[in-house]
Amino acid sequence: MAKKTVICGTIQGHSCRKPGYIVFDKETGIIETVGSGSYTTAASEEVVYFNDEYTILPADINGHSHPEQSIYTDVVKPEWDLPLWCRNTIYKYSPYLTTQAVYYSCLRAFSRMLTYGIGTVFVSFYCHNKLGNAMDLQVIKAAKDIGIRLYFGRMNYDIISENAYYEKKLSQTYFFEDYETAARNYMSLLSESTDHVIVAPSVHSLHASTPAAVKKAYELAAITDTYIQFHLSEDKNDVDISLSNFGERPVAFFKKNFADHRIQALKKFIFSDCIWLDEEEISVLKEAGCTVVFNPRMNYRMRVGRAPYESFIEKSIPFLLGTDGESSNHDLSIENEKGFFVSQLNLPVKHYHQKFPFGCAYVGSIEPGCFCDLKVKKDGKVTDVFVGGKRVFSEETFVSADSKKVETLEKEASSEIKNFFLYADKKIQEGN
Repeated sequence: MAKKTVICGTIQGHSCRKPGYIVFDKETGIIETVGSGSYTTAASEEVVYFNDEYTILPADINGHSHPEQSIYTDVVKPEWDLPLWCRNTIYKYSPYLTTQAVYYSCLRAFSRMLTYGIGTVFVSFYCHNKLGNAMDLQVIKAAKDIGIRLYFGRMNYDIISENAYYEKKLSQTYFFEDYETAARNYMSLLSESTDHVIVAPSVHSLHASTPAAVKKAYELAAITDTYIQFHLSEDKNDVDISLSNFGERPVAFFKKNFADHRIQALKKFIFSDCIWLDEEEISVLKEAGCTVVFNPRMNYRMRVGRAPYESFIEKSIPFLLGTDGESSNHDLSIENEKGFFVSQLNLPVKHYHQKFPFGCAYVGSIEPGCFCDLKVKKDGKVTDVFVGGKRVFSEETFVSADSKKVETLEKEASSEIKNFFLYADKKIQEGN
């Protein structure tokens, strides 16, 4: 049996497109060699060949996502801003989510990501609904079934807004876990980790997580050598809450209160959005060696503000791009996030790729030491996706999901989602 696979074809680099080859270990899925020109294969090597009509690129990374929110995509109105969107989606329906609804909404979201060429997705998941890990397991199952690589942030949400309107307060009671319970649930979920799935501790934000929860997440991340996903200044309210509760802006709060005051500890956090930060805060993130995640189209659509992208780029702070939830964005394409940067913001990320550590290797680039995560395009359309060298999507078929065609999976998921809304609306009417 072949121990190595060679993928030959036209490879897109940062500056040019040229014939080449990628050699990876079939057992680990990690790239060993990348070269230009033709390749002479050995008897122990399997070959996959794409002719010059195709272009091979690194699979995209979706750096921030709430895949269960795909369930709301068809009910959202374009005029909603973030508060109205929250009121009519997560606050209205989250208490009634079922494991079946979570599974199919995530399966639909992950399958759509694959069709856009995304190989790895970072998920922040807080809809535990007083069920321990039951909901979390459905997110992980959906990722494993469809074949996408998953960085799963089990997110802690341990603040209830006592003066909030009924639906918001009710949903928060379903999200709520004290940090000790959340830590126990996280540790018991670690058994789901594989080469394709990393389970990491996560916290929501300064408006939904206590300092004790953030500190506990840091301790867990140190034990498991993982990154903590955190919404940092998603809107101006996050800055105002930080100033009101702690007398400091968000980054100063982190710098002062965590990891024995060592600024280097901030490197364990992946901060998303990063709107409303000032130059001093951006410099702190630079000094700490942080990675941030921008969700530009979601921020624009939800009218929450614009991150100071130019300052981050000028300071060479590494960043990922994310889509947030599908229903708060226009779609789940990272290519379209890049296009938004270029066309709407006039910023230089046209050929953006961001290499990022994932367990024993890296994702986001075609080079030795990275997982062989690829997207293959023809005439501008993604035709194939490889994750760890395994073809998981090819010519409109999800190879890892019982060879389901795109339209078949979409129909199945949409039917289950429709059933969820019939159930949830009935429950809401009964409650009223």
